[in-house]
Amino acid sequence: MISFTSGTAVLVLLMTARVYSQDCGDVILTDNSGTFTSPNYPKDHGHSRYCKWTIHGEEGNFVELRFPKLDLNNMFMTCQHDYVTVDNGTTSIRYCDKRSPPEVIKSEANEIVVTFESDAFFLNGKGFKAVYEIVDKNGLPLDEQDEESEDYESGKVANKSTLPEQSTTSKPESANAKVAKPRKSKKGKKRNKKNRKSKEERRRERKLRRQKAKALKRGKNKKNKSKKSKKNRKRGKRAKSDA
Repeated sequence: MISFTSGTAVLVLLMTARVYSQDCGDVILTDNSGTFTSPNYPKDHGHSRYCKWTIHGEEGNFVELRFPKLDLNNMFMTCQHDYVTVDNGTTSIRYCDKRSPPEVIKSEANEIVVTFESDAFFLNGKGFKAVYEIVDKNGLPLDEQDEESEDYESGKVANKSTLPEQSTTSKPESANAKVAKPRKSKKGKKRNKKNRKSKEERRRERKLRRQKAKALKRGKNKKNKSKKSKKNRKRGKRAKSDA
């Protein structure tokens, strides 16, 4: 049979008693992102504190949790004095200055539960600061998606305001509408034909002129030759008579 003195009984009660603190009770966080800290962070968080935060997202989404600052004093690797417990839906692990949390803790479903506990006598550290965000199945933060959708909607409104107003009487032209080509007049075609005929006639006339000119030259040459032959005959006759 184990017996306790009054002093040891009080110490055991102080170590095992867990009561929600007024400044960090059972808090449910539903925003797409946020931060929370230990009481009085970065100052002394006090003894015998028990705080709980439930980070809850919509179904189909996940929670990513980070601890950029964590200073919880402990003597052992098991984190028996001051510690943070993270339950991601499948596992529940304690973290302290002897066992640092990973860079990112991701939930297995759409919820993570974080609890902070401090003992009644051990030296306290500065506490911790935690940052969380809700992400979709691809790991994209919902806050960024909301900002993009807002920018898109504002862009649509701006484009609508800058577009010119269309009259109700005019019908929109279809994209496949054929563009009418300008028609050539029949008079123009007839004139072109006449012009073509006149050019051909001009060519023929030029040929005839050239042929006539050549014929004239040939005729002149024949006349000149006949004249010379006559003169030569006369000269021959004169020479014979003189002789």
